[in-house]
Amino acid sequence: MSPADLTVTATEAKRSLSRLLKAAKAGQRVTITWRGRPAAVLGPVERKTEALYVEELSAEDLTAIAAAKAPAYTAAFDGEAEDR
Repeated sequence: MSPADLTVTATEAKRSLSRLLKAAKAGQRVTITWRGRPAAVLGPVERKTEALYVEELSAEDLTAIAAAKAPAYTAAFDGEAEDR
């Protein structure tokens, strides 16, 4: 455990969740104990940039996402939509 890490009881975590979330967002790991034993760890989320994420998706993945989010648009793109 590094000096920047925190350890708090479950009771303290309930009282000061906002402060602990800010600490985790800033890069600290927060260990929450229950009856004197570690029960959970709160820490920062590793985030990828959206551009990198999209590059990792296959064409099939992108088509599935588009179909789920905009079925009418996808149907029109596939030539299945009715003419208005």
